[in-house]
Amino acid sequence: MKSWARSTFDIALQRLDVLMHREIFRLRVCYQLSQDEFRGLYVSDEQVDELIRQHINVEQLDVIELSAKAEKLRLPARKNLSEDSRWSCLCESYHLSDFEQEVLFLAFVAEFHSKYPVLFAYLNNDITRKYPSIELALNLFSETGGDRERMAFSSQSTLIINGLLVMVDQESSRYTLQSGFVIAPTLREYLLGHNAIDEKIIDVCYLKAENFQPWQHYPFLSDVTNQFEALSTSIKRSSDTPYFVIEAEKGSGALVLAENSLFSAGLSSCRINLKRLLVDKNMLNHAIRSICQTALLEHAGLIINDFADILEAQNYDKSLVDFFFHQLAGTSIPIFLVVELKCRWRELLAEYQYVNYSIKQAQADERYAYWHYHLQRFNLSANQNDLSSLADYFQLNYEQVQVAVSNLAFGRGQLDDNRQIPKDELFAVARLQSYGEIGDLAEKVEKEYTLKDLILPGSTLSRVNEVISAIKSRHMVFEQWDFKRRLGSATGIVSLFAGASGTGKTMTASVIANEIGLDLYRIELSGIVSKYIGETEKNLDKIFKAAKQANCILFFDEADALFGKRSEVKDAHDRYANIEVSYLLQKIESHDGIVILTTNLAKSIDQAFTRRMQFIIEYPRPDVEHREKLWSGMFGKTVPLADDVDFNFLARQLDNTGGDIKNMALDAALMAASSERQVIDMALLVRAAARQMMKQGKVPSAIEFKHYFRLVDNNIA
Repeated sequence: MKSWARSTFDIALQRLDVLMHREIFRLRVCYQLSQDEFRGLYVSDEQVDELIRQHINVEQLDVIELSAKAEKLRLPARKNLSEDSRWSCLCESYHLSDFEQEVLFLAFVAEFHSKYPVLFAYLNNDITRKYPSIELALNLFSETGGDRERMAFSSQSTLIINGLLVMVDQESSRYTLQSGFVIAPTLREYLLGHNAIDEKIIDVCYLKAENFQPWQHYPFLSDVTNQFEALSTSIKRSSDTPYFVIEAEKGSGALVLAENSLFSAGLSSCRINLKRLLVDKNMLNHAIRSICQTALLEHAGLIINDFADILEAQNYDKSLVDFFFHQLAGTSIPIFLVVELKCRWRELLAEYQYVNYSIKQAQADERYAYWHYHLQRFNLSANQNDLSSLADYFQLNYEQVQVAVSNLAFGRGQLDDNRQIPKDELFAVARLQSYGEIGDLAEKVEKEYTLKDLILPGSTLSRVNEVISAIKSRHMVFEQWDFKRRLGSATGIVSLFAGASGTGKTMTASVIANEIGLDLYRIELSGIVSKYIGETEKNLDKIFKAAKQANCILFFDEADALFGKRSEVKDAHDRYANIEVSYLLQKIESHDGIVILTTNLAKSIDQAFTRRMQFIIEYPRPDVEHREKLWSGMFGKTVPLADDVDFNFLARQLDNTGGDIKNMALDAALMAASSERQVIDMALLVRAAARQMMKQGKVPSAIEFKHYFRLVDNNIA
């Protein structure tokens, strides 16, 4: 087999060959290596002599001459080794003595040539033991009898406690002269020019060494940037405080903050999957040593971002986590814990020093910066007003925006320079990143209505436009004009639509959602209100949390059941019913999104709610003019209408709401479609109107239908 050796190690290998030849010569002289034909089963003397001659000419040398030659090569060999940057880094990282370096090199040389395992087996007088032993190391490198050097193999020595050497076939920590050793896998990979990661931990250790620009190079995220600079300074100055705890919500960019802080301090990052690491208890000590070796050799800090998952696990073993932190506490490796805001991490780090930082929820300005920054990364652009609206309406975190822009970039393919992304595409990718359980708690309202579809009195329509304008302008009022500090933390807009059924309240909610670009979710009251004490509050809490994640408009339709007046307390149920109302008040007041409530009777709503609503809009029953517009608006150009259709008559004679008119128009259309003529005429409209009256408990009469009453009388008995 051909030798594999870098030129920088040639002299060191020559010296080692001389020392090993000297050891072979000594043992032969003392007959400790017998020359019988079965010795070692079987490595012959001739084979060994041939192997030892491959790099040096030692034909006529005796023990004294071999010792002199080895001494002559000592300094050149040491210089040779130091010229290898990885070898120097390894020795400096662990402050290895000359003897420890020589022992480590002895354990490593099997990677250079297949002759060394053969020589080790020959010197061990056992063909199965193809690795160096403690006795061989002492004989080769010790000049003082070996007592002091043997301490290098004690359980608390640098080589052993740091796991640089792996003892072979040795269950006890008390090693004998015959104990063999090999180099640690992490060190072997590193010295061979690979990443310093043991293959046994490669699935729990993710090394990230590429260079990227830290956040401090971008003019946004002032709070995070300040913390980033503080973290970087702490890492550079302190070697006694390895723990840096970053509290933040998931996806807030805390992981990027940790990576950039390490990078700014001149370090790579090594992300640890602690949950997976703790699965194998038997391998934990070895894994921790390997991780520390990776961090030291690759000049990396450790990042653990699954800590909350471990604490929430049912089979959480606190002793294993304690052991993990205890083992790392004695190192100088900076360690980042990225945890959620409510994570119980302090009790586990009570014995150790740590520095704590927190990332607050991003505000609209910061979310705008997220979009602007990630769009620039993909050479994309967008209208500033569109980005402002996007940042205001969608409370997405750093990682969600990153994914949204990535999807947008890859979905569009090759773009021309200076071409802006349309608003509808931006909102579409933002909605895809809005997640949560809102779909399980509420019904999504999907109606493509616009302001042109609303047929309302001028004053009502004007108030609807005010709601839309307020939603679009709230960022300026709350953030730029600082009303948020004066009025409280919430920046939501709450509106109440009051009026009879069918007057356009639900339709208006859909129009507002479409104008803004957010999804509208109708809350199912039957799934919220519970007869069990405390359940209603839990359901409300789920809804508001889900709405925040989903970035949607909450729509409480016919909300009298939840928002009614608080009653006088006569029993326990009354008291808890009032608690439900008070809790809902609290949730609405602290909600940052848009909430729309509807009621048929405005007077039934508790005054505490009305005081907290920015807009209360009354929906009157439509007058004759609006009823005629509603009738004519129900039938498009593609609908076949007879010449005798008189919408003005229907509007004057029948006091219906828009909802009633919609039902009557649909009823007439269905009857026409199944008729022979397939045309909607006045007879079908009158028949549909009479049916609607009867559904409402009224009796059709000639007063309403006048000369069309005969149609009613003939068809509805």
